[in-house]
Amino acid sequence: MKLATLTHVMQAHDTGRVWARGTQAECRMQPVRQDTLAVARGCPESTARANVYRMAAPSRPFVLRYFFVVAYAWTWAFNLVKILAQRGIIAAPLPFIGLDIAAGLGPLVAALVVTGYEAGGAGRRALLGQLLRWRAPGRWYVSAILGPVVLTAGAFALWLATGGSPPPAAALAQWTLLPVYFVYILLVGGGVDEELGWRGYALPRLQERYGATIASLILGVAWAGWHIPAWFAPGSGQDAISFPVFVVSTIAAAILLTYLYNSSGGSLPVAILAHTVFDLCTTGPWSRALFTLPPDQRGLDAFNLLTVIVGIVALSVVLTTDPRTLTGRRRPSRADAPGA
Repeated sequence: MKLATLTHVMQAHDTGRVWARGTQAECRMQPVRQDTLAVARGCPESTARANVYRMAAPSRPFVLRYFFVVAYAWTWAFNLVKILAQRGIIAAPLPFIGLDIAAGLGPLVAALVVTGYEAGGAGRRALLGQLLRWRAPGRWYVSAILGPVVLTAGAFALWLATGGSPPPAAALAQWTLLPVYFVYILLVGGGVDEELGWRGYALPRLQERYGATIASLILGVAWAGWHIPAWFAPGSGQDAISFPVFVVSTIAAAILLTYLYNSSGGSLPVAILAHTVFDLCTTGPWSRALFTLPPDQRGLDAFNLLTVIVGIVALSVVLTTDPRTLTGRRRPSRADAPGA
């Protein structure tokens, strides 16, 4: 369905939103509330602390539900083929790495399909345009890079302190492949392929409805559930991790990514970079090698240690920022006000 061109500025009194001149697919809603701001083309990005970029109001109902259905269906279908092939039940139509790459495209494919259903080609262009929304204060790019490194370094220090050994020399020797792993993860290993869907499409819509904190909880649980087939695929990496702990870790990671996304003014490249670096630190050969060490060379479970550290940082974000945006400082409630 083609969306009609708006020829005037219309005030929506019931929702407090102002529609800007332009096509509905190209314009954004600018809520009067300062907790969620969708920036229209040509609107200043500094009019609120958290800029949440989103399409105009969906022209079709339940599209957000469709996104999760398509993302799960696409990914789980390819995962099922791999699992059956690993068990010798069917012949794999692609190398396993090809099936993994195809499966990981689920959130990206779902975002493109549902956006097309919702707003046509213009909607898809606006969605993909978020990949170019790289202008953000440099400190958020630094945070996206150093944050995951510091968190994983902290977990590794605890691993060593509890009796763990460093990764084998053979794994450490692969540091020269770091650029290759980075590019792979960035494009098809959790960066662009996931974040265009999770943070580019789903998060702004969930925030519009529930606020940043609840949206992050919902997205974290959905993100964890999307990974479930990995526990049935030997050698996936996740099959060596406790699933309940993994759910906690994805919720904590979702909170931190929401914090980065909103604080950077809705910059999807910042979220993509943070996700990429985190996965690079936690899924590279140097980290996977820890699980191959004999029991007498292991400390406390490395992933559990990392989850505790990430969880503490995420909880501190929730407790110190505005729950509607996960940015700025938390405003005291009336009950906390003096004389209340």
